[in-house]
Amino acid sequence: MLGRAGDEDEDDIFLEEDLPEEFKKTQVGAMALLQLVSLVLIVGALVYTLAIPALKHKDLWKLKLWKWEVMVLVLICGRLVSGWMIRLVVFFIERNFLLRKRVLYFVYGLRKAVQNCLWLGLVLIAWHALFDKKVERETNSDRLRYVTKVLVCFLVGTLLWLIKTLIIKVLAWSFHVSTYFERIQKSLFNQYVIETLSGPPVIEIWRRQEEEEEIACDLQTLQKAEVTVRPDLRAAAFPTESGMVVGSGGGLQRSPREKNTKLSPGLSGNSEGGITMEHLQKMNPKNVSAWNMKRLINVVRHGFHSTLDEQIQDSSQEDESATMITSENEAKAAARKIFRNVAKPNSKFIYLEDLKRFMKDHEALNTMSLFEGVDECKNIISKSCLENWLVNAFRGRRALALTLNDTRTAVDKLHHVVNVIVGIIILIIWLLILGIATSKFLFFLYSLLVLVAFIFRYTCKTIFEGIVFLFVMRPYDVGDRCEIDGVQMVVEEINILTTVFLRYDNQKIIYPNSTLATKAVGIQYRLHNQD
Repeated sequence: MLGRAGDEDEDDIFLEEDLPEEFKKTQVGAMALLQLVSLVLIVGALVYTLAIPALKHKDLWKLKLWKWEVMVLVLICGRLVSGWMIRLVVFFIERNFLLRKRVLYFVYGLRKAVQNCLWLGLVLIAWHALFDKKVERETNSDRLRYVTKVLVCFLVGTLLWLIKTLIIKVLAWSFHVSTYFERIQKSLFNQYVIETLSGPPVIEIWRRQEEEEEIACDLQTLQKAEVTVRPDLRAAAFPTESGMVVGSGGGLQRSPREKNTKLSPGLSGNSEGGITMEHLQKMNPKNVSAWNMKRLINVVRHGFHSTLDEQIQDSSQEDESATMITSENEAKAAARKIFRNVAKPNSKFIYLEDLKRFMKDHEALNTMSLFEGVDECKNIISKSCLENWLVNAFRGRRALALTLNDTRTAVDKLHHVVNVIVGIIILIIWLLILGIATSKFLFFLYSLLVLVAFIFRYTCKTIFEGIVFLFVMRPYDVGDRCEIDGVQMVVEEINILTTVFLRYDNQKIIYPNSTLATKAVGIQYRLHNQD
């Protein structure tokens, strides 16, 4: 924020930011309410049964009545109880700062699978402890063993699915942080610079207000001392009741202390999805939480196509869509508006002192370092330099949004492939647990897998090489200019198996990633180094 920093703990800057609002609210659905009512009724019936000797020793199908009640209780209400256990674990995790930052995101993402595992575990324990041996002895049947085996199958399948989901989430988060965090941070800082320089000089207004408040305080002190104050000085010193001050554009602007420096999330205009610049600057790949990384990605993915989240406050009060930067020409027009807003009248350059009217000193220095062709000795920015920078920022933001979309699509496809593989593994384990998979069946299954691998060996090899090329090597991103086989092309789209290039004559060329992995790819221009 632009105001004074608070006395909060520097190490706990993400206390409220790591947990979205939807997870802070306790929602009780119809099913949970039904389970809660069933829990009360069944527990009441169980207590009543155990309290009366006649019912306590009463048998139902040669088994104690209260055991049936316990089994029904676990079946119907076990998932509700397991949910309470997860909430208890989450409560203790939220009390620990490091666990909240690193673990809580995955706990919330896996809470349904963990809840099902606990529920099935409770059912299996109850069945094995209360009924398994006794039912088998009373009925003289081995078929009921399959009930236990089926429960074990469900539990093992849920555990494997839980492990798969956890691994996918951890790998996806690590990949996004290591590959895109710095680019996203730089792109959002560019966005902040555009928003800030497009508005009124809030720092200058804030300092002016402080001076006015000091003068007003001095005048009040003089009045209390019964010193005569001229009426014109009194009128100039005391602000109006509206709480508004005059901005640089001649219109009324709110006090900068009330200014929200959150980066807008996109078209919706909902500031809850935004993030403050002070918060963003304190982030780094080591301390950024999974929640915040997801929020940063969403700001870039959903905010780019509508605007660069620049909101040029034109004095003509044009429609908001007219100020959105959707092309390079609009970026140049926005740069000219910003130059007129920041530079002094009749000045051909923007100086460091001009930037300090809009932002803090360290932010002004960081902003000055963004521009190419800046005279570091004099700290000046020309209009052409500003236009080139804003055009590059627009290109970089657009390319970054497309890259994140392509990566999301690739991760989803990879997730589907892993789902199929894990599903086959779970099926084989189920067959082994149930005893259906005999040695002949396993030999047949092995032969079938060898046959499929032989038929689709090239496809499997292509998929594996494409995954390695996309997530491990990744020599380029969307918007980069490359040279392949002596032909210069621009990367337009990156998929899990192929990459789409745009040649100089606007012809699209598709290369398999497995082929690109064996070719020499020359990178002539990296877009994210220019934004």
